[in-house]
Amino acid sequence: MTPRRLRLAALVLALAAAAGAAPLRADDIPLTKAQGDSILVELRAIRQLLAQQGTRGAAPAPPADRTVTLPPVTAYELGRKDAPLTLVEFADYECPYCRQFHTAVFEKLKREWIEPGKLRFISRDLPLDFHPHSFKATVAARCAGATGKFWELREVMLVNSDKLELPSLVQYAADLGVDTTKFAACVRGETFAPEVRKDMADAGTAGITGTPTFVLGKTSKQGVTGTVIIGAMPYADLDARLKKLLATK
Repeated sequence: MTPRRLRLAALVLALAAAAGAAPLRADDIPLTKAQGDSILVELRAIRQLLAQQGTRGAAPAPPADRTVTLPPVTAYELGRKDAPLTLVEFADYECPYCRQFHTAVFEKLKREWIEPGKLRFISRDLPLDFHPHSFKATVAARCAGATGKFWELREVMLVNSDKLELPSLVQYAADLGVDTTKFAACVRGETFAPEVRKDMADAGTAGITGTPTFVLGKTSKQGVTGTVIIGAMPYADLDARLKKLLATK
């Protein structure tokens, strides 16, 4: 056996021993040059991976809760204005995680916290540019809001977040008894685009870039100062946060 093949065989034996395999003799492993080269490539890759893992150390600690202040704004909201807590949601109607929060959490949140007067819920918009129908859907919600049907259309669009083309939006409005001629003109003309962009600008100033993102804090007339919560957390986790904040003086 040549020196090169001996070295390769020794490496293979070492790997086999490390893996707990039965001992082998070098002469038991016939290697061609191509096989040997392949083994060397893999061993270098393994050595590089082990070196990377060795320098990584422990996983970084999760980031601490971040506090932001949102300025006062005219927005669609539920609950008492003097509720002790306020939860602001920045949502995208085409976002599947916003749909998840709405279908799995929102109704219970409304029943347990909003309707009893403990929580004010504010809906704000953050249509993401990679969702092709999201901006018009956001405008559509406000167009419906002008006729008193904001929350109803919001519900329908979140549940049907994969069907937000204009014909679908018009049909949803028709089902809610909205004048579809005026509604369609409002959506096409993006009548409420300035209000939507105001929400987007406030989100950007607060460093909010994804949906759903929430800001939870004590109710105040000076806007909302609170903790940023990213993602559609389960109801139990959100409920625990609300109870903890409510208990603080």
